[in-house]
Amino acid sequence: MKAVRAVFFDAGMTLIGPSLLLQEVMALVLARHGVDADLDALRAGLDRAEDYYLQTVRSERDIWSDRARILAMWDNYYRTALEAAGVQADEAKLRQWTREIIREFEDPQLWVPYPDVPETLAELRRRGFRQGVISDWTGPLERILAAHGLLEHLDFVLTSGEVGAAKPNPYLFRLALRRVGVSPEQAIHVGDTYWTDVLGARVAGIQPILLDRKATRPPADCPVITSLDELLVLLDGTGASKTQEVGEPLGPADRPDDGQVEAVLPE
Repeated sequence: MKAVRAVFFDAGMTLIGPSLLLQEVMALVLARHGVDADLDALRAGLDRAEDYYLQTVRSERDIWSDRARILAMWDNYYRTALEAAGVQADEAKLRQWTREIIREFEDPQLWVPYPDVPETLAELRRRGFRQGVISDWTGPLERILAAHGLLEHLDFVLTSGEVGAAKPNPYLFRLALRRVGVSPEQAIHVGDTYWTDVLGARVAGIQPILLDRKATRPPADCPVITSLDELLVLLDGTGASKTQEVGEPLGPADRPDDGQVEAVLPE
């Protein structure tokens, strides 16, 4: 097989995560308006909202390609959470608060890179890999990545809101290949969601790698890693600076013993 020349990443929960819990962000917004909300109640409300979210994204697979639809979805999501948490207000106030909560997540300070990200991106760049982000995102993702010093390591950032296509649509992945001038066999894609990241990359002919930061060991038919440190192990078994063909296994301690996943990229 051809040597890997490009590494693509998802953004949210792969490169960056929220610096505050969702209920904490909601509580901060509500406090500005004199509402003292209980964090446990907000967390329970978010559990109810998560049911709505999953139902929506599963029934509207292309929703991430349309900023207006995504904003409407998040508006309903946070309204569901607030109402389930027992926060009482009229329609105008609820709309105002949900929109303020949504805008909070456009602030780069509400996002933080995972500890393994800056060093991994810098090392991949040093080794000569082309790198980019493919993300279902509608806000100012480049500004967020730049604020945390990540953008300088990337050749491109593609978001569903700007391109008008959402994962698992292979168009995003094929556009990424054109941006860096490599064939599908010369690229890998790392993301935390099976049905968008893994399936989308695979349809485009790109080797997917599922990132399982919580170490839940999900059943998967692709390599699974729990940190980006393991990505370097996959790219070459020693973590040395030489670019190798993908195909190196993780160590025995990193492999699941239940037969679900072999952490070896296929030849």
